[in-house]
Amino acid sequence: MTERSHEYKLKGDTPITAGFRRYEPKKNEENSDDSPPVLPSFSQGELLQITWIIDSKMTKAPPRYTIDSLNTYLKAPFAKTETVKGDDSEADDSELYNAVKKGMEIGSVATRTGIITKTVKQYGYLEIKKNQYYCTDKGAAFIGYLHQLNIDLFLERNVEFNMMLKSVELGTTSMQETIDRTADELRKIISQDVEISSAARFESDDSLGKCPFCGSEVRDGKKNYYCAGYKSGCKFVIFKSSYCKFSFVKDGKVIEYSKPFSVTKANAKALLNGGKTTVSIEEKSGKGKYKIGVTFKPDNKHEFVGIERIPEKKKGG
Repeated sequence: MTERSHEYKLKGDTPITAGFRRYEPKKNEENSDDSPPVLPSFSQGELLQITWIIDSKMTKAPPRYTIDSLNTYLKAPFAKTETVKGDDSEADDSELYNAVKKGMEIGSVATRTGIITKTVKQYGYLEIKKNQYYCTDKGAAFIGYLHQLNIDLFLERNVEFNMMLKSVELGTTSMQETIDRTADELRKIISQDVEISSAARFESDDSLGKCPFCGSEVRDGKKNYYCAGYKSGCKFVIFKSSYCKFSFVKDGKVIEYSKPFSVTKANAKALLNGGKTTVSIEEKSGKGKYKIGVTFKPDNKHEFVGIERIPEKKKGG
């Protein structure tokens, strides 16, 4: 169907005879099934009177990335939408393979998991809710600063540099050429005379409490709970596996304990906010477990923090 210089296509069925459908109940057009619409019988060259109606519709935001779909997207960011959604058909696998072979990916199999983990846990640019990624205020601010500083770390530039690295692997470009080009990009960024708005300070919500030495936040590390002010020289730390000798009497029996005991995140919070906590320890023989109260061990040098047992009050009488 044409109207002036525009061409329009109508899709539907034009029944020739009703057949058995004449006995079917009439369907409500608004609640009809997915069958194609019924079109009137047209003839070629027929002139039609057309009334145009504007149909208002609300666009849908694209679905949020999940843990699986983001990984698939990073493998081939320029692949079709179906590939990004996680369709593992044979055609999509071929498309992914060709894209990876050219280096049209972000990161690599060895680095992608680490990149995502750092973005979520270390930098706090993303957070995961119900298996879906959400950009945090800190992440949005980071993107804003990239714009202000004219630093292009977005999709196309990431893929471009990844393809450069791939070309080195394939032997089509030398390592020195890639280093020189990267250095040129960095010089351009550093040499800019750009003014930006003052950077917002984002406090991490993973703080366990305040450092008793310098007042900075105490964070959860891999083997310890450390002070965020360590770069300024603060040496406050609570080791997750702490060591302390105990010797006390329970039920008329001397209990000795000289093994390390675990300090959980809840223990660390309690120590930082209340000065004491309760931990579970084992008898030296390993046959029994007992709960005892522990507190910070005084240390005037501020080089480390030990933990010692809280002396039990003697019962009167």
